[in-house]
Parts: sequence; structure tokens; C-alpha cells
Amino acid sequence: MGSLRRSCLAAPELLSFGYVRECTRVDLIEQYRQMHREGAYGSTSIKKAPYILPYIQLLTPRTVIDYGCGQSLLADLVSERGGAKVTRYDPGLPAYDRRPGGTFDLLLNIDVLEHVPEEAVDEVIADMAALSHNALVIIDTRPAATTLSDGRNAHLTLRPPNWWSDRLRRHYPHVQRIWVQRRPASFITWPVGSTRSMTAVALAATYKVRTLGSMVVKDGLGRTLRKI
Repeated sequence: MGSLRRSCLAAPELLSFGYVRECTRVDLIEQYRQMHREGAYGSTSIKKAPYILPYIQLLTPRTVIDYGCGQSLLADLVSERGGAKVTRYDPGLPAYDRRPGGTFDLLLNIDVLEHVPEEAVDEVIADMAALSHNALVIIDTRPAATTLSDGRNAHLTLRPPNWWSDRLRRHYPHVQRIWVQRRPASFITWPVGSTRSMTAVALAATYKVRTLGSMVVKDGLGRTLRKI
């Protein structure tokens, strides 16, 4: 990666479009690596666990990939609660930057796609679909609180839920909206009937209430309300 980055900087006027795109990808990954080195970046996906776990219970996957895992402990929790073997993958973290081979029963993609440049979204979703037919995807549609080193907002692609749904349908035959608090662009790519969907929502609400109760006990009502 280092040699490619040096060649990108040396003579950008000589690069083909494909090479320019690859240089952009490498530069973006390097920016995210720097953010990971400076702090616990990408650690918040575990907050979505109350909404994720019910669907894992419905699907009962034996193998799961956390695609764009960041520094979150979500993979550990999914393994503990669901009994699945969970693989982490994130190009921005050297420990997990090697794309795994094979396929998985379920792919988790939590607060990741908004960080992908719009021109690369289809390529990334195609790669996700190659790893698993079953995906649970949660996308933030609001600007991030952080910026990249080049001044851009860290959420590079901000689009409404229907736009994301259409993009996912290019690669997955079934795309279904699910309820996740503050994340209207949340989807699963396997069919779940209305009764089981309501069960998942009820379980998510129960998990959330338990989590909030623990937070109130630990941090007090005022701090908890500021966090949620």
C-alpha cells in the first residue's frame, strides 16, 4: 500500500481513472487507519446490539462476518449470545484488514456504508453479497460528528433510506426494512414475516429497556438521557 500511495502522489496527472480511484481508496483507508490509531474509532456499533440480536435469534447463523467491524465489541457479544463463530473484517484496521475467503451464514454491516464514497458504494455492496446472501445492514443518514484529515465529513455518502434500499436491491434479491432507533436506513436481506418481525421489535424494545435501566443505575437519569 505504501508504494502505491507514493506513486499516486508522485505523478497524479499520469494516472488512469481506475488508478485514480485506487489511489483515492488507499488514501481514504490510510485516513481511517490514522483515526483508529488516535482513539477508539468505530466502537459504537455495539449500541445497536438490542436491534441486531433478535434477528440473529431468528436466523440462527453458525458463521457471521462483521464487515467493517471497527473497534467495536459487537463481534464478541454476537458470539457470546448467539453461539456463532464471528469473523472480523475492516480494511482500516491492520489486525483485520485481510478479506476472508469463503461465505458466511450472516453478514453484519453496522454504520459502515455511509463512510464509503458514493462512486464505490455498489462495489462494496457487491463484495458484501459475495460473502453472504443474508445481511443485516444499518446505515446512518446524518452527518458525522467527526471529519477526515482532508476536511470532509466522515460520512461521505448521505442519502435517504429509499436510495439505500434501491442500491442494496441491485445485489440482494430480497431487501426488507427493519426498525432501529435513529437509523431509518436499516435492512435485512432475507424474508421475515410480519409476526416474526413484530417479535423481533418486541425483543429489541425489551433489550433496550434493560440496557437503559442499567445505564440509569450506573450513570443517573440525566447522563443517560444525554447519551441516548
